[in-house]
Amino acid sequence: MNDGTTKGLLGLMLGAALGAAAGILLAPAAGKDTRRKLANKMRDTRHDLDEMIEQGRAEWNKAKGRAADTATMTKDEVSDFVRFLFEEGRDL
Repeated sequence: MNDGTTKGLLGLMLGAALGAAAGILLAPAAGKDTRRKLANKMRDTRHDLDEMIEQGRAEWNKAKGRAADTATMTKDEVSDFVRFLFEEGRDL
């Protein structure tokens, strides 16, 4: 996930949580019911956030693995790859 997507999802989650909390607080209900509903929403939001963080970690590990694979290329392999790219670019 890129940084913009992550910020967008985090903003969406935060907005949804704040909207739900405001709706619950402004709805006519007993204090005990309101506290229970808020606790449930917070638990659900925390679970969703934990899933998003875990997905971000998995994406980071994949990207890190690709970077490590690229970093292990020898000088000759890099030279061949760059030469190939130039030749392909010239053909285009």
